[in-house]
Amino acid sequence: MITVSNSRLACFRRCPRKYEYRYVDKLTANDKAPALMLGSLVHESLAEFYSLDNKDKDVNVRASMAMAMYDNKVAEAATEVLSVGGDSQQFDKDSFMGRQMLKYYFEEVAPNDDFTPVASELKVEVRVPNPNGKFSWCSFIGYVDAIVEREGRLYIMEHKTAKTLDTKHLITDTQVTQYIWALRQMGYDVCGVYYNILRKCDPYSARTKAPYHYREAVYRNDREIEECGRQLYNLYLAMKHADRYGFYCNPTRDCSWDCEYRPICIAEMEGRLEADDLEELAGVEGFHIKQESESDKDPNNKIEKVINNG
Repeated sequence: MITVSNSRLACFRRCPRKYEYRYVDKLTANDKAPALMLGSLVHESLAEFYSLDNKDKDVNVRASMAMAMYDNKVAEAATEVLSVGGDSQQFDKDSFMGRQMLKYYFEEVAPNDDFTPVASELKVEVRVPNPNGKFSWCSFIGYVDAIVEREGRLYIMEHKTAKTLDTKHLITDTQVTQYIWALRQMGYDVCGVYYNILRKCDPYSARTKAPYHYREAVYRNDREIEECGRQLYNLYLAMKHADRYGFYCNPTRDCSWDCEYRPICIAEMEGRLEADDLEELAGVEGFHIKQESESDKDPNNKIEKVINNG
């Protein structure tokens, strides 16, 4: 049985070799970008605010609970940032901005919500069918923030943080299409997604101009959803083929910034990396390989020794 998620599928589509390093060879990096960390912290706080466990509580009580969660998560994340030599000053600035974003949201936006949560933090798990309608040996899994009812229709609620409120890309967001497809298999008659977007800024700063928040409903028709199911099955077949015959590399100019495995990949393409080397690297707990200059390289770094067959 192959289990896939949106992140696994996106990784495989971007580069099967990257997928192999991350999910087959189990090579993981621990250099999570501060922007991604901020988004995750805000995301978790919003999920707490809209949790069905808190639905009967006053909006101010739910806001206090969510803010307390945010502060606790920030304290934990700060320790992690310091442990890996991260920029603590930048993290402090980002975490303060995140708190201001949430404060504005809970005070100015949430009291005027035009929807009702009907499910929260829902796990999605369905078998992917083949073209004959029978189940394949592939299972799709994921988690949705919430399902909400708005104007008599069901939507996935998707929380996002963004520097700008540009939403042109949302119409082709693959992740939500997959979730809508999966939820329909589970019996939820979801018609689309309700994006809840918080702009990355301090709404209380005199230098920041509105808007600070935006919501947009985006729909998927039946044909798009059916096509999504077919694409999932085709990706499953491609993964099976790669697992049997090898994961090819898909190099692009983006590799220099969007792939933490670039030095390993280059070493393997040049014949400087063996299968045993990858097995050794799989035991390294979080590696850092984005070292561009010779002066930045640590001769005792295990991954560099393996790459250079030292």
